[in-house]
Amino acid sequence: MAEEAIILPSEPLLLVDRSWQRKGKLAHTSKSYVGSSRVPDLTVTKPAATTTKSRKRAAGQARVIHPAKRQSRHLRAQFVEYKPTTSSKGNASNANKNAFPGSEPANHPHATNLVGGPFPSHKTARDAHESESTRLARSATRSSVRRSPLSNSTGALYAIIDSEVQGFQSYLGYYPSRLAKSLYPMSKHLNFKYNPLGDFWLPAAVHDEVLLHTILFSSALHLHSASRNPDFEGSRQIMKVILDKLNRRLRDRELSDTTIGAVSCLASCEHMVGNNRQWAVHITGMSEMIRVRGGTASIRRELLTKIYRADIVGSVETLGQPKLPLLSPVGPSLFETLQLETGASQSLQKLLYETGVSTPLEIILVNLSELSQAISEAINTQISFDPLILDEEVVGVQQRLLACIDVATNPVETVLSISALIFLQPVTKSNPFAQPASQVMSDALHKSLESLIKSHHLPPALLIWVQVMGALISDATSERTWYRTKTQEILAAHPGINSWYRLKLQLKDIMWIDEIHDEYGRILWNELW
Repeated sequence: MAEEAIILPSEPLLLVDRSWQRKGKLAHTSKSYVGSSRVPDLTVTKPAATTTKSRKRAAGQARVIHPAKRQSRHLRAQFVEYKPTTSSKGNASNANKNAFPGSEPANHPHATNLVGGPFPSHKTARDAHESESTRLARSATRSSVRRSPLSNSTGALYAIIDSEVQGFQSYLGYYPSRLAKSLYPMSKHLNFKYNPLGDFWLPAAVHDEVLLHTILFSSALHLHSASRNPDFEGSRQIMKVILDKLNRRLRDRELSDTTIGAVSCLASCEHMVGNNRQWAVHITGMSEMIRVRGGTASIRRELLTKIYRADIVGSVETLGQPKLPLLSPVGPSLFETLQLETGASQSLQKLLYETGVSTPLEIILVNLSELSQAISEAINTQISFDPLILDEEVVGVQQRLLACIDVATNPVETVLSISALIFLQPVTKSNPFAQPASQVMSDALHKSLESLIKSHHLPPALLIWVQVMGALISDATSERTWYRTKTQEILAAHPGINSWYRLKLQLKDIMWIDEIHDEYGRILWNELW
């Protein structure tokens, strides 16, 4: 996928139609009107409200900016990933009927995509095979645009960015490209049909000032988080703008999908910087908003999974109970969709039965084993599928695993549940074992695992898998040395496991995704031997 530089102006601009000024004849008469044939169809001008100094002009004459001069001004450049599409013949009349009120027709030569640059006016091959859920989401987004007072503004995007934080508009392209890769790390391995952030959340945000400011803030925060600088220039200012706008909506009890989505985005931002207390405050408020709104069923499926993600990511890494109700997949699982055989999970099922694991946890772990097989198959075959299928299934498994953690009365189930949650970290996060998120999970697993190692309550195959999961999550924690020492002792008791290849075969008997976990497993093996 190629990168292109998209140049965004630093202030609102208007397109002025001057095609009427051309020389031509009046229809059905011998008369003609006079105009310069060199007048372009469209020129670019500032709106009157943004012009501070100008010479007097004749009435009705707009100030024309020469294209070369316009591009030489102070403009901000941003890089976004853009894949050119192949256009095909489409129905122009239908495209015009579906155009947003106040916007240019879909077949207009100057129609542009706010993030990806120019897009073809006809339906593309991708559109022809677009999933039903995608079409429904686009239709729903367009419906909300028709109700928006900003729909008739040619500079809608710039008009709704607060003047105090206009500089943040340069982060817009970061959201559907680089931030999406971080939130959907599996996108580099799997062939998703679409990008949920780019196809659903960004179009919704472009027409919603609260959500737009929130995703601009989250993009900036994510970019600066690598340098551990959450208080980057303008961060406090844009947060004040967001909270002011959000509080006004809450006073008016405007609990739209995008308002709830903005709160979920703020919660994710707090989790990103390790502020679990503030994350919990946002999640509690968000869950109450959803309850008042009428429950999760009242939120569009395409937007709901991201809201659930904000809840589950902090719940997993604090081992707390999620605030939102159990997320049930809408359709069949990925394993069922790919029509795979169940043989690989039968050995795990037998081990769990012999260990005395309760039926609910046994079902969850077998489902997770089947999900890992399905992910491996989808990577190898590159079959195209809806990313919401994976989202819903993973979140549902995480929620059920958290409900099985009971440190006080059942250390075996606690150890297996935490280990399974660790197993899913590389599936849901681009930096799965980083501090501070890994510390709580590492501590809890360590406490329960110590007693089990002494009592020999776990079969060797399960114990090795659990110990490796602990060694992975503890990489940046204070328990790192303990996990590695214990893992060496356990492996030394099994002389047959004398290479990384043999260890991986042992791990695959439980669950292991080569393309996802090998990277971390190889590093661990090299550290041990």
